[in-house]
Amino acid sequence: MARSKSRVGNLAFLLFMLPMIIPNIVIAVALFYLFAQIGLVATDAGIALGHTLTALPVVFVIILTTFKSYDWRLDQAAATLGATRTDTIRKVTWPIIKGSVVAAFLFGFLHSFEELTIALFVGGGVRQTLPKQMWDDVLLQVSPTLAAASVIILAVVTIVFVAAERARPR
Repeated sequence: MARSKSRVGNLAFLLFMLPMIIPNIVIAVALFYLFAQIGLVATDAGIALGHTLTALPVVFVIILTTFKSYDWRLDQAAATLGATRTDTIRKVTWPIIKGSVVAAFLFGFLHSFEELTIALFVGGGVRQTLPKQMWDDVLLQVSPTLAAASVIILAVVTIVFVAAERARPR
């Protein structure tokens, strides 16, 4: 898609971006209805699929931006010098794009981590994710557990971003 100039590429881009355009409540209700038909409501697989669907546009934009600026002549040069396709990916492409893959993973994870609507609907009120548990604590009781969980989440996110920044090539 990064190299495509056709309408099919534009249509595929639109399809990948739809979960970012459609409000989360609409996605959650639609997923609840769909997952009720196939038995995935209140399952870990259903929650994981829902979170993946909502985090996909974030990951997609980061990876697509990386490949739009990728110099494809490097792959051709590696092939000219005798590298197989696997060697080219492993020794040329991967070192260049791995920073953006890590960033895409982090932003996708954080987007999924804070997603409450999917957990409420697809979890069916039975499955407890951390955001749902924190939401229930805010509504039902005020406890020091909520404050402690918030501090731990903030610390983990900060540590992850500091580690990602230090791992970034200079």
